[in-house]
Parts: sequence; C-alpha cells; structure tokens
Amino acid sequence: MKYLQSLALCCLIACSLGTQAAVIHLKNGDRLTGELVQNSEAEVIVATDYAGPVTISRELIASIEAPGESQVQQAESAQKAVEAALVQAPPPEPKRYWESRIDFNSNLSRGNTDSQLIHLQAAWQWEKDQQRYKAKVSTIREEENGTASKEQDRISLAYNYLFSDRWFFALNSKIERDPIARIDHRYSLNPGLGYDIWNTDNKTLNVQFGAGYASEKTDTGDESSTQVDWRAEFKYKFENMNMEAFHDHHIYRNISGRKNTVLNSQTGLRYSLTEAIHLNVQLDYDYDTEPVAGTEKDDLTFVFGAGVTL
Repeated sequence: MKYLQSLALCCLIACSLGTQAAVIHLKNGDRLTGELVQNSEAEVIVATDYAGPVTISRELIASIEAPGESQVQQAESAQKAVEAALVQAPPPEPKRYWESRIDFNSNLSRGNTDSQLIHLQAAWQWEKDQQRYKAKVSTIREEENGTASKEQDRISLAYNYLFSDRWFFALNSKIERDPIARIDHRYSLNPGLGYDIWNTDNKTLNVQFGAGYASEKTDTGDESSTQVDWRAEFKYKFENMNMEAFHDHHIYRNISGRKNTVLNSQTGLRYSLTEAIHLNVQLDYDYDTEPVAGTEKDDLTFVFGAGVTL
C-alpha cells in the first residue's frame, strides 16, 4: 500500500511540474528510464514503472536524455555532473613572506671635536613553505677631526630549513673587515640548529646554536679556527603605536687560534611614518675578549636615521 501511495504521489508531482520521459545514463554503464520528476544540481528523481520513484545523486550521472532537451543542454548536464564529482577543496596557499629594508643613519658634530658618522645597512628576508633566506649588509664610516676612526663592513648570509613547525636547520656565513681594528678580513661558516619561539607577522623570536670554521687575517698574521656560536633574533611590532622593537646578537667562541670570545649585537626601535618610511634609533655593541694588540675590547655606536621598507 505504501508503495502504491508513493507511486501515486510521484505521478501527481510529475503531472503538476510537467513531467518528461527521460533516460538516465549512469557512469557505471547502467541506465534508468522513466518520468523526470526533479532535475537539480544535487540530485535527480525519476518515476519508473518497475521500481517507483528513484533518487539518484548527480555525481553518479553521466548524462540525461529528455524530450525537448537539446544536445547542448544534455552536454551541459553531463559537464555539471563531472564537475560536481571532481570538485575538491582547494589546496592551502603556500606560506610566503618577504621583507626588505634599507636604513641610512648619520651623526654629525661640530665644535671642540669635529666628528661625522655614516651608517648604511640593508636587510632582506624571504620565507616560503619550509625555506627561509636572510641577508644583511652593513657599512660604517666614522671620522674625528678629519681622521678615520672606524671603517667596518659586514655581510651576513643565512639559510634556514624548517623541518618541523618550530625547529630548523641553519647554515650561516659572515664576511667582515675592519682596518681600524686591524682586521683585514674575517670569514666564518657555521651550520647549526635553531628553534622558532615566535614566527608571525607581528613578532619574531628564534635562537640558534651551532659550530663551524673561521678564517682571520690581522696585523699579526693569518689564523684559522674552529668555533662554537650562539645567535638570537627578536622583533616585536606595537601595531597601535606604529613601532617595532628589535634586537639580534651573535656570540661565538674560537676554540683554537686566538681563543677569543666575540659578541656582535644590534638593538633599537623603528617608528613607521608611512607604510614605506620609518625612523630608526639603533645601538650597536661589539665586544672581543682578546682584541688585536693596540685596539679596544669593546666598541659602542649609537645612530639615528631613517629608512624605507620595500
């Protein structure tokens, strides 16, 4: 009885909607023939003489043949069925991050002591998925009463491979020269292991520990050494204040050669005037436990200037 009621109800609905005799071709090769009761994007309902009303999911249908439906309409119906079967969630966008910054800082003094300092630095960072590349260039020129008191150039390159959410393998290299400190050149290559405590657009904090090789030429001769090193990088953006605090340092210990411990650090603030232009206040501090004869252990530089973010 329920079957007869369902069949009668289906026939009434079909008549009220203007039913059509149709042939439904399924993707597995089967086909159904009956009155087309409903034809939507999700499903098709066909009233058959032998099984009553049958509901078929669109993704199982290859094509539909119905009187009054053109070949173009049939092809469109088949295309929709195929598209519905193939639709999948889009793959997640790969993580990409790019930052480029150039700062120009200068101090000028005239009076009892005439002095001038120019500090130019640039930094680039590119991160995509598990790869992170960094580069820094810094050059400082300082004069006092017409005599050069500082000529320091540094280039740092780094590669990070993030093999987990926070841990990464690091490969760092540095080239520097400082004739005033009697360093003709200093090269180093240090692989290491790092950990990201923070790594977002607003805050960065990571630490690294590694070991490597260094070569140095000074007034006293050429020396090479194995070394262990420690690095840390910190950035925090105060969005409501348009300000960013930053600090990074590199500490390494030569375990042969001069057997000295060296610290290089940068600490400061950047205030954004626009999205591209910022003011920069920075304190650079270098310390060497065993400096080249005739030079000081520590070197402190305070600079104020401006920069652009590209």
